[in-house]
Amino acid sequence: MLNRLIAVILFLPVFVHAQQTDAADTTESVVHADSIPLRKAFIIDYDNDLFTFTDYYYTQGSYIELDFPVLSKDPLSHALLHTHGGKDLAFGITYGQQGFTPTSIRSDTVLHGDRPFSGTFYFGLNRSSFDVQKQLFVKSEFDLGVIGPYALGYESQKFIHEHTNNPPPHGWQNQIANDVMVNYSLIAEKDLLHWRPYDVWKVRHDHFDLVGYGSLNAGTVYTNGGFGLLTRAGILNDDRNMQEAPVHFQCFFFAKGEMKIIAYDATLEGGLFNTSSVYTIRKEDISRGVFSVSGGIGIADKKFSVEFYELFLSPEFEGGRNHGWGHIKLAFVL
Repeated sequence: MLNRLIAVILFLPVFVHAQQTDAADTTESVVHADSIPLRKAFIIDYDNDLFTFTDYYYTQGSYIELDFPVLSKDPLSHALLHTHGGKDLAFGITYGQQGFTPTSIRSDTVLHGDRPFSGTFYFGLNRSSFDVQKQLFVKSEFDLGVIGPYALGYESQKFIHEHTNNPPPHGWQNQIANDVMVNYSLIAEKDLLHWRPYDVWKVRHDHFDLVGYGSLNAGTVYTNGGFGLLTRAGILNDDRNMQEAPVHFQCFFFAKGEMKIIAYDATLEGGLFNTSSVYTIRKEDISRGVFSVSGGIGIADKKFSVEFYELFLSPEFEGGRNHGWGHIKLAFVL
C-alpha cells in the first residue's frame, strides 16, 4: 500500500516557491506594488558541500521553480496562507531533491553515531504575497513527495561523483526507509530598517537594509520553527528580493543568522509511518536547537539575477560536527 501511495505522489502534477519585495517610501510603494503583475520566471537553486570542500551530512540539493500567473486560478493555490490585505506576487510549481550522508561514503556497513544516509524528492505549490503598508512579505508552500530510496539520493550522488572525479559512494543501502513526505512551510519577512545616504544615477537606491525573519515547517519529514535577521549592503532598489525582477541594477553583499527549534526531522529519525529503517539517530540525541550563519553576494538586473552564499550549521545531533555548504541561485524573468 505504501509503495503504491508513494508512486502516485511522485507523478502528481504539483507545486511551490516564490518571492517578492518592498519599498522604503510607503506612498511610492503603493503605486509600485499595485503596478507589478504576477511574476513569470524560471529559477534554479543548487546546494553542494563541495563548495566548502567537504562531502558529508547535507551533501547536495537541487531545486527548480516555474512561476506562472495562470496558477493563480488553481483553488489549491488560494488555500495557501498569504498577507491579509496585501498583494499576491507569484504562484509557482516546484521540483526539489536533497541528499544526506554520514562523514564517510567508503563503507558498506552502518556507521553508528554518525548521520544516516537519506534522501528526499518532492513536488510543490507555492504562493507569495507582500503587504506594502506593513512592509511584510509572506511565502507559503505545500510539498508532496517521498523520503527514502524512491528519492534517488544514491543515484544522484553517484552521477555527480562520476562527473567530478570523486570516489563512488558506498553505504546507501542503509539509508532511511521509504516513506511519504507531506510538508507545509511558511516564511515571513518584516522590514526593520533602511539606510539611503545618497542617490545613484539619479535613481533612488537603498544602501543598507535589515529584515526580521521567521519560519515554520510542519509535516511528515520536517517539523520546526525558526527566527533570525537578514542584512544587505550595496546598491539596492525598492525590490528587496532579487528573484523578483528589480527595476534597476543591483549588486550587494548580504548576511543572515538564524536560530531553529527542531521538533522532528525524518532525515535523522526515520519516517513517520515506516519504522523499518536500518539505522536512525535516537530521539534523545537530536539537537533541538541549531544555529546557522550565511553570507554571500547578489547581482541582478531586470531579466536575470545570480546569487551565491555559503552557510554554516551547528551540530544537528549528539556527537555531530559543524557543517557547511554552498548555494547558487539563477533566476530568469520570462
